Amino acid sequence: MVRKKRRKQQATTSGDVQNTGAMLQRALELHRQQHLPAAEQLYREVLALEPKNANALHLLGLIHAQRDDHYQAIELYNQAILIDSAFAGSYNNRGISFNSVGEYRLAMDDFKHSLMLSPSNPDGYNNLGNTLNKLGRVEAAITAYEKALMLNPQYVDGYYNLACSFNKLRRYADAICNFKRVLAINPNHLKAFSNLALALRHSNDWAEYSEFEARMLVIAKSNSVAFKPFHLLLWSDDPELQLAYVSRYAQHEFPLTLKPFSHEPSTVAEKIRVGYISTDFRDHAVAQLTAELFELHDREKFEVFGFALGAKDSGVMRKRLENGFDHFIEIGYLGDSQAAELINEQGIHILVDLNGYTSGARTHIMAMRPAPIQVSYIGYIGTMGAEFIDYILVDKHCVPDSLQPCFTEKLVQLPCYMVNDRKRTIAASSVTRAEVGLPDEGFVFCCFNNNCKITPSIFDIWMRCLDRVPGSVLWMVGDSEVIEKNLRHEASLRGIAPARLIFSPRTRYAEHLARQPLADLFLDTLPYNAGATASDALWGGLPVLTCQGKSFAGRMCGSLLQAVGLPELVVGSLVEYEAMAIKLATEPALLRVLRKRLVDNRDSSLLFDSERFCRSLEQAYQAMMEEKSLL
Repeated sequence: MVRKKRRKQQATTSGDVQNTGAMLQRALELHRQQHLPAAEQLYREVLALEPKNANALHLLGLIHAQRDDHYQAIELYNQAILIDSAFAGSYNNRGISFNSVGEYRLAMDDFKHSLMLSPSNPDGYNNLGNTLNKLGRVEAAITAYEKALMLNPQYVDGYYNLACSFNKLRRYADAICNFKRVLAINPNHLKAFSNLALALRHSNDWAEYSEFEARMLVIAKSNSVAFKPFHLLLWSDDPELQLAYVSRYAQHEFPLTLKPFSHEPSTVAEKIRVGYISTDFRDHAVAQLTAELFELHDREKFEVFGFALGAKDSGVMRKRLENGFDHFIEIGYLGDSQAAELINEQGIHILVDLNGYTSGARTHIMAMRPAPIQVSYIGYIGTMGAEFIDYILVDKHCVPDSLQPCFTEKLVQLPCYMVNDRKRTIAASSVTRAEVGLPDEGFVFCCFNNNCKITPSIFDIWMRCLDRVPGSVLWMVGDSEVIEKNLRHEASLRGIAPARLIFSPRTRYAEHLARQPLADLFLDTLPYNAGATASDALWGGLPVLTCQGKSFAGRMCGSLLQAVGLPELVVGSLVEYEAMAIKLATEPALLRVLRKRLVDNRDSSLLFDSERFCRSLEQAYQAMMEEKSLL
């Protein structure tokens, strides 16, 4: 009797296993066809019959990951791995989910474990490379992608990520080569096309510029999210297009499943706790502008935190910043969720993002809303299009109130949007024109903007200025031989001797400030104006000429010139821009008057009044607290 019962139980169990096998196969077919609800239902039915089915747990986790519910996905992968510790796929996919929530070191461990179990899987090396990139280990990431491509020479993701890594290292020729390999395999790869356009832009390779510009704008107007919002600032001066694209980007990249912190009303704050978060607390333009601000905050009313996302740094600027905050906390080694939790635990009232969508940004931290009030400032020059950013700091010149509909953030109008550091030192040793490669005689036009801001139309104007002003030269920063070669070639195409373009290498900040007066006039770019570079020029006594655009990025230099008392150097069209450049170069008395006014007014001007900026900002912070009933 007992034997019959056992045989019946064994038969039932065997039948269940056979049945679950068929169910699992059917669920997998539905999953591959993207019928996720039906596939999920079948996976759950399998688990009801066979709770320790590692495949079903893993595939159910994959469905949650596809819905951006990575925390639940990780839990299901955990269960699958407990059942089958040699399940390479679960380690790999758990690593992907860890990556998605910013747990990069856990992700790296999982990818390494997956590769130990399945060393011939190119996906594992590709995913490992992605994580190494997130951790700033770009050279190691390149090695991982190259291993993936050795395993599969037609691996599109491997070529794409390899190219992006070369872009980060400014190895543009290598980046261009690999983006073209992607497009040779898949001509419809929009991200590869967009990044190829950017690499060509960075290297000033303009052979197909008009085609790339037109298609980039078509992509921006479509429903795709093919490139980072920062790149659009280089191509478009249209604030409405910027809003539409960046809003789409924010919805795609930062889904609501990121589980934001809740902020219940608490006791009224005695001091306002302000946190500044950045990857650039080092010898970087953002730090060079903001260092004095952190020192100037009124400690009777404010407690100031710095949250450092970048790699540790032992430089002079880093030490100054560490001393300028009440609390300086390294969070770069933490995953996004851990970093957000740490910030939240500090009881921060106002969190100011100094990155936005710029290089190295960890925007997922902001998306979890670790503070009740969140502000965008100075890093990204435009709307973030995200519901988790409440305010953006601007002024009425760079973003007039009429542009409020083009911003998801509430505009906070300051006297001048750009803060400056009055303590930045100019090297004492004098430098001569000859020492930087400039001729002893002749008018020196210059532009120290990042070369990717230079467009063919702006360069056309510059070359016409050189043509109209005999003996003049154009002075720029030389980032690479490729860039110098391309720009000199473009000059020759426009009938200008390549030798009239002078390139100087980057140098120490104080020395760069000291060489500014060797130039006669700084020529700005459009649609993306000079920001920190214009501030440096004005601080060094060098006049800047700008053409005012429509967007924040196209108006910021005009804001600086208004604040320093040089409104004549803000023009409204490229025709006026060219005419004014030639006029200033050929009427030395006029330029001398403007230059003297700049030097005489510099220290008393609104632009360089750091104390006034700080007090205005603190008033804005207090108003934000009152709006949120926290004061």
